[in-house]
Amino acid sequence: MVDTRRATVLGSGEHRVSTVEHLLSALFGCGVTNALIEVDGPEIPAADGSAREFVAAIDAAGVAEQPLPQPRNVVREPHVFRDGDKLLAIVPAPAFRVRMTIDFPPPVGSQYVDYDSRSAEYRTAVAPNRTFGFRHEVEALLARGLAMGGSLDNAIVFDADGPMSPLRAADEPGRHKVLDLIGDFALLGAYPQCEVIAIKSGHALHFEAVRSLVDRASVAVSAG
Repeated sequence: MVDTRRATVLGSGEHRVSTVEHLLSALFGCGVTNALIEVDGPEIPAADGSAREFVAAIDAAGVAEQPLPQPRNVVREPHVFRDGDKLLAIVPAPAFRVRMTIDFPPPVGSQYVDYDSRSAEYRTAVAPNRTFGFRHEVEALLARGLAMGGSLDNAIVFDADGPMSPLRAADEPGRHKVLDLIGDFALLGAYPQCEVIAIKSGHALHFEAVRSLVDRASVAVSAG
């Protein structure tokens, strides 16, 4: 990972691929642990701003089982990561779970989403939820020649009165943050056997946690 300012950007040498988190989230959510992704361009297509179209493509192609155990990154003790008022805590758990709290200015406000991979269906609870932003942010980006492909078709835009297009869920922004976190944690390269408690976290804090989980001796990687 080489950049986390507005999206997750992967790089090797001079090569960069941006906005990989939605595709990685879809792969993880569909149980795909081995895939070859070919990208012609600097960024993964935005699609509708969620992981729904990637999930549909994975389901259409089908998933082949391989005679190999799934590696697991098993968290043995709590780890806490902070950046100002942002916090990410990772604690031992029998399965992957995310407790996400977001807090944005109105009309988004505060939202809490609890995603338990054992009981919630990724395809319906997480995948359809789109990225979001505020109208003044979008206008500022467009004025700088950025986000030229952005529209109400691939993002939720909030103005002072609320969302400028219908929401797919009342807590869609919070659910999308869970989608992003799952995509970032897919970079572990193993199933994260842990519970993640996230408060106002983003890509940078996710990456710090993932890098630590890979490096720390207290986290064992096992199969099964």
